[in-house]
Amino acid sequence: MAGVKNEDVPDVFKFMTDIWRFMKRFWLPEDNEEYWKDVSCESRKLLDEYRQDFCVALVCFVLEYLKWKYKKNKGKTKLDFNTWLYVDRAELAKTKRAKLFEEKWKNDREKKLE
Repeated sequence: MAGVKNEDVPDVFKFMTDIWRFMKRFWLPEDNEEYWKDVSCESRKLLDEYRQDFCVALVCFVLEYLKWKYKKNKGKTKLDFNTWLYVDRAELAKTKRAKLFEEKWKNDREKKLE
């Protein structure tokens, strides 16, 4: 089995160093606006620099984890991370489906009125 070397994937190697720094900096969620602004700004920088699907997915995953960890620390969820993430994504999908249905219904209704 051939392993990958740093020089084989220089962008991903650099990203792993950068995401690790990001995680160390923000690992303990704080209850203040400045912390979350910094999280948003620094994650945006990572997303702007690293556009590979793997990098984007990992940044999004870390952001979701920080959000869960904050809620867990505040007593706003008793769910473990994987369950919370599943429920959160299911609720988001449900909301998106409802909006799409409402939009389709409006378009169909407008067409009938024409």
